[in-house]
Amino acid sequence: GAIGLVGAVCAWYAGRIAGADKSERPVCVFNGLLSGLFVAHVWIVGVSVVALAVLGGVFSGWLTVVFGRLAWSLIRLPILSLPFALVAMLTAAAGRSLSTLIPNAYSAPPDMFGTQVDKFLSALGNFYFMPDPFVGLFVVLVLFIISRYYIMIAVLGYSSAWLWFELLGAAPEHLASTAWDSNAILAALLVGGLFATPSLLTAALATLAAVLAGWLSLSLGRILDVAHLVPFSTPFIFASWLVLYA
Repeated sequence: GAIGLVGAVCAWYAGRIAGADKSERPVCVFNGLLSGLFVAHVWIVGVSVVALAVLGGVFSGWLTVVFGRLAWSLIRLPILSLPFALVAMLTAAAGRSLSTLIPNAYSAPPDMFGTQVDKFLSALGNFYFMPDPFVGLFVVLVLFIISRYYIMIAVLGYSSAWLWFELLGAAPEHLASTAWDSNAILAALLVGGLFATPSLLTAALATLAAVLAGWLSLSLGRILDVAHLVPFSTPFIFASWLVLYA
């Protein structure tokens, strides 16, 4: 949380220096926040990680302003978390050349219900690089306060993408590092909830966006695996853009 805050603050100031207006600064902040949370998730916290969070926050804030205005002027769509995804890929690639960074040990998420529900909740927790059903349950509570419809759309997005992969027989080992479930949920929430009023049509579009996000997660994951990278949030962004633009 502290490292995420460092990234968020640095992104806010970077966006301000780059000329971000009041509507752009919150986007700078959440891209910087995600960049900070990412480095804290991957490496053991130390001076090097703090320095990396500062750099990632500044880079994320600056890219949010530059790419955000380009995206809005060209296709009239919000930049979302694309700056974070680009910064995270570059950071992950460069991190292998930095000797002072020590990777965090992997720890399997605990069981809460021992069913598919745990995987759904872990996908929600993974929004903040904490794939833990307990964290996911907290996200559900926040969504419940904001909108019960959002919860329905999140479940619909996850279920549709999961069913699609089950029908196609997608290899679990190829899906493990793609965050396909988080991307599917985010795409469904964005298309079916944030940028649209509730209706059967928007629910259908949310389902389409979720399936596209899952598909892009698998395909981009296989492509980026050659460079030992993961797609992060790019599948959800591209899927949302395709549906929203159409």
